[in-house]
Amino acid sequence: MITPQLTEAPGLDQAKGMLHLKGYFPGDPVQINFELLYQAVNGQWRLFGISVQPGAPEAGQKSSEASGSTSTSKKKK
Repeated sequence: MITPQLTEAPGLDQAKGMLHLKGYFPGDPVQINFELLYQAVNGQWRLFGISVQPGAPEAGQKSSEASGSTSTSKKKK
């Protein structure tokens, strides 16, 4: 089982009732980057949007994978 690593803290937009998750599934030579957007509907989270893309592992992520830690630092585009 591959554990997803979050690259940003989960964000909640209470006005819109949306939850945003961003991260990746580690892999070598390719990792899978994802963004998920959930909407609160009748008290349950429902998937509203999804983005999935393959990408090259970034430097520094291999060391956090080995220790089993989850990165929550924000990345700037």
